[in-house]
Amino acid sequence: MRSFKLRPQLAERIWGGQDLPMLRLGIPGKPGVQYGESWEICDRPELDSIVSDGDHAGQSLHSLWSTYREEIFGQGYESLDRFPLLCKILDVHDNLSLQIHPPAQTAARWNGEVKNEIWYIASHSPGATIYMGLKRDFTESEIKEAIRTNCLADMMGAYSLNDGDSVFIPSGLVHGIGAGHVIYEIQQNSDTTYRLYDWGRVDASGHARELHLEQSLDAIREAGNPVCSPRPAAPGVLVDESCFRIVEEHLTNGTVPLNIPASQFAVLVVISGELDYGNDLPARPGDFLILPAHGEAPVAIGPARLLIATVPPQS
Repeated sequence: MRSFKLRPQLAERIWGGQDLPMLRLGIPGKPGVQYGESWEICDRPELDSIVSDGDHAGQSLHSLWSTYREEIFGQGYESLDRFPLLCKILDVHDNLSLQIHPPAQTAARWNGEVKNEIWYIASHSPGATIYMGLKRDFTESEIKEAIRTNCLADMMGAYSLNDGDSVFIPSGLVHGIGAGHVIYEIQQNSDTTYRLYDWGRVDASGHARELHLEQSLDAIREAGNPVCSPRPAAPGVLVDESCFRIVEEHLTNGTVPLNIPASQFAVLVVISGELDYGNDLPARPGDFLILPAHGEAPVAIGPARLLIATVPPQS
């Protein structure tokens, strides 16, 4: 069985821009609409990706997961009701909120979902900033006062990253993306985000977005301000956790990816170059593919760089 793509689905965000429709769909965006995210692979109740090519074109990802789980995705996922990864492209024209995703106990208390994720810097503007982690263990009173006085960003680690750098964002880490980034995001299948601070902005109607102070403080208490450092651009293992493993691999003409267990599915993200995966058109930069378990690996057309995401058996 060959790899297949799914149809990107765009999401409007207050911090987005106008580039994603042309980048992912080849069409202009609607005037005045700020597109912040392209959901590339998604099996969520609120949004289900549709296969765009191959033998299962037109079917939803959830239907494949429910009907052909072992055949397409491999063994060891019987306990998972949905495809375990959520993959997006973020086009950040304005700062994201300073936010946090819940670890297990906080997620259970607030009826949320645990989320760990990785960001891969596809491109950035000069001076663009990534915010990761509090500089020290601030008290809850200090955090609340920093939010009230618009100083929370001053309490966080701020990094200027290069194209190809990556960052693992564990649950419980306060973080944010500054304006001027395009990011490939691979995460657990969760969309639970708690906003701590939103830069005092309002939407077109003059309304501020909801903050989630108590949930965020619960997550900080549980996680204890985990330490996180960017990984400079280089091939190799970017993340190796129980939730997923991410490898960056560089290929030469005619070669196939090697860091894929044959018995498991993989998500392939093209960073540069092209891959022949048996379709009429090759996979190009920004394309996300699902390679089925025991599937026929795509072949590089000239030099190519890609991310390979796998999920260990979860039973």
